[in-house]
Amino acid sequence: MKNTFLISILSLLLLFGAQAQENEEIVESRKGFWIQSAMNYQKDNGGYWDIPGTPEKIEQRANIQVWNIDDGKDREFFLKTCEEFGVYQIVPGDRNGTIMLDVAGGEENFKKNGANIATWRMNGRDWQKFKFVHLGNGEFKIHTLSDMVICLAGRKNANGTNVHIWEDHDGDWMTWYLIDPETKKAWIPEEQAQEPTFFIENNLTYESNIHSLKFEGTVTNVDYTDNLIKITIDGHESGRNPGNGQLVDQDKTVEQEIFFSNGIYYQFTYDMSGGKQADQIHPYTDENNMESMSIGAGRYKEKLSETPDFFIKNKDKTFKYKESLAFVEGGEGTAIVKETSNNKVILSITSTRRNQRNGEMETNTFDYEIQYENGKYFRGTKADYYEEGTIRKDQNDNEYLSLDGEQSSVKFSLE
Repeated sequence: MKNTFLISILSLLLLFGAQAQENEEIVESRKGFWIQSAMNYQKDNGGYWDIPGTPEKIEQRANIQVWNIDDGKDREFFLKTCEEFGVYQIVPGDRNGTIMLDVAGGEENFKKNGANIATWRMNGRDWQKFKFVHLGNGEFKIHTLSDMVICLAGRKNANGTNVHIWEDHDGDWMTWYLIDPETKKAWIPEEQAQEPTFFIENNLTYESNIHSLKFEGTVTNVDYTDNLIKITIDGHESGRNPGNGQLVDQDKTVEQEIFFSNGIYYQFTYDMSGGKQADQIHPYTDENNMESMSIGAGRYKEKLSETPDFFIKNKDKTFKYKESLAFVEGGEGTAIVKETSNNKVILSITSTRRNQRNGEMETNTFDYEIQYENGKYFRGTKADYYEEGTIRKDQNDNEYLSLDGEQSSVKFSLE
């Protein structure tokens, strides 16, 4: 029995979401940023948000100022999604912290020119919520929900200058850059991934467990248009329906919708009063070194190939070969694919290594057999020597295979 089940967002709310995206920017909430004034950006290392002193623990009532950058905990600010679309709380020092930025004085000063930006315990009120409006090339205005803008006091950017709010107007003292502490570069929306590669480039499976009701399937179609990803999953559902208690055992097609913008996947959730929140979703590498993504009770994961695809798809290319040994110097050279099957690869390796007896470098060519099963490559037997591994990616997103054993490892990468 084929049944179609649609998990989607009501069209009216989708319309509101699309309209909201024109005004508020979806900003990365997983990482922390240094926040630097446009008056200093690409000129010097000043103008960064700072909590006075060098606090080990972020406390209440600390005014935000700007100062030359350092590696202090108080220099990093995390964005925490709120119940409104495109609205964030700003948390200094620890993304899981309960102290956040606040318009000092709360409701009384919420629309007052010159009201300070300071730290206060989380209370969920509007004066602890902010919108990021992108002006282009990584430059942002940071608005309060009262349509005031965070800016530098007195249009100055010297160390110790106060950070407060003012009516919106133009000027470098009104705008900010979100700097990645690792790369030291500005976070620029248009430079983030523009396509949802997790869904487009991977063969994916999907599974969900809701109480005793289980669904397993394969992603059979992905449609991406105007920031909306529509995903079709064909699979099988079994177990007891938690709603009516009846046993279920049927084929089923599930359709899901996920949004994508600025390299960020997100999904809207709604509370009982109709309040909307954009929950960001991040792909990760699972225990088998496969790409995965968890959404609610469900999980997408890269489908394990039934064949050694790393070598099959690159069978006409030359691999770099590097051997590392525990007690002696290993060899280095090249490898080419000689033969492949569903569960085996034979490589022809030309390797140069030092002869341990006479110390001279020697070059040899030999066959090297690798077995493949359930996404894992391995060589040898556990009773003898044994090396196993999975396909990984380096910092440049290039694939490689590392077979690791107790006293040796062998790495294959593309030249």
